[in-house]
Order: sequence, then C-alpha cells, then structure tokens
Amino acid sequence: MSHISNISITPEALAMLQRMRASVPVRPGEHFALVYMSSFNNSRGVAVPGFVPGYVAYPDPLQKLSTRWFVAHPPNGVEFCFIPKCRLNAGQHYLIDVASPRFSTLSIEPRRD
Repeated sequence: MSHISNISITPEALAMLQRMRASVPVRPGEHFALVYMSSFNNSRGVAVPGFVPGYVAYPDPLQKLSTRWFVAHPPNGVEFCFIPKCRLNAGQHYLIDVASPRFSTLSIEPRRD
C-alpha cells in the first residue's frame, strides 16, 4: 500500500470528510475508506436524477487492502484509504473537493493552479 501526502483539501470538503468519518463506524479489522461511486440507481434500477459521481465513505475490511490502495494524508484532514480512479504522479499535487453536497460525494483530482 502506498501513501500520498501531496494532497490538499478545501474547507468544504474537510467539513464533509469529517462528517463522513463521524457517521461511518469503523470496527476493529476495518479501515475508513473512500470508494468511487460512478452511478446511483433507485430500487427500480433507474438512475437517480442529478447524481454526481464521486468518492463516498465506506468501512472496508483490512484484509481487502492491496497494492492498488493508497493512504491519503491531507493536512488538517482525516486520514483515509482509497483507490485512485487514475494513475497518481509523485510530482503532481492533488486536491480533495466536494463533488456533490446533495449526495455527499468528493472528488480527488490533480490540482489546477
């Protein structure tokens, strides 16, 4: 498992991430993870209107960790595990932001300055 510290977080995303962490129970043998959710369907299998894809909080068993997982260490943030949806570059800085406040999804993208 790799670690990423060249990552920052917007104040809005930090507040959301802290709420996620407080609301997702992580038991012994699990870790706090963000997993990418590309779609959201209702009970009839129909896409929920207005859904914005992004990372959502999820407790995940530690034994499922593989080399694809990264541990993110945002400054003043909550440490979490995630599988990036793209290849991370050690020379690039990344930004965690709110993708959708309505659906509590986060984005993790290269920072554009």
